[in-house]
Amino acid sequence: MGIVGRIRRLRRIRHSVQMPDKTLTRLIWPTGD
Repeated sequence: MGIVGRIRRLRRIRHSVQMPDKTLTRLIWPTGD
């Protein structure tokens, strides 16, 4: 439930700022690309 809640919050933030999935994912899980 905690993880799902985080994902939902991240989705809300992403929609509010209209950030690409890749950018958001990089911010959370840096791939060192």
